Amino acid sequence: MNPGLGRMVFGNLFLVSAVFALMAQSAPETAEGLVKTGNDYFHQGKYELAIQAYNRAIELKPDLGEAYNNRGLAYSSKGNQDQAIKDYTQALKINPKDDSAYYNRANAYAFKGKWEMALKDYTQALALNPAHFRAYYNRGLVHFRRNELDLAIADFTKVIALSPRDADAYYQRARCYKKKGDKLKADADYKKAVELKPEYARMSYE
Repeated sequence: MNPGLGRMVFGNLFLVSAVFALMAQSAPETAEGLVKTGNDYFHQGKYELAIQAYNRAIELKPDLGEAYNNRGLAYSSKGNQDQAIKDYTQALKINPKDDSAYYNRANAYAFKGKWEMALKDYTQALALNPAHFRAYYNRGLVHFRRNELDLAIADFTKVIALSPRDADAYYQRARCYKKKGDKLKADADYKKAVELKPEYARMSYE
């Protein structure tokens, strides 16, 4: 059993304003307060209510980029990648240096199988934030999917440099080495992945 691209990609969405001090019922009726309300609903899995809160925030403050970005995540979580992409694109029009919007849009493109566009957005996210190791990881998954094994290995190696205890990166790099026929390196990475995350012992790395 191997983790698929969709599972790995969408396990790592980046929600703006990750710490929420206010519950939905107590957030003030301001654009920023409504974003907090939407974020709270989002984390409860109440995506439609989150979208309604973000809609109201955008009505009050049309240039609030994080409202578009986070609404995009809610749409993506509902399976509407096309609307999510529109929202991430609008967020980037407001703030072209928002690495999280590039990353989220890349995930949506990857989910739709639009690999070239996903790679372009992951690369732009990394240009803005070189420490964004999940962007390296997800870009590596796309390279692997395209059989660009050396590029995938380079990305997973970068993840390991930034996050040395990332078992998933070791596991995915093992898959790359195995596919290249380098059993020694593949076995070493798989062993490390199992050491860091024992559940990988139940999974092959073909």
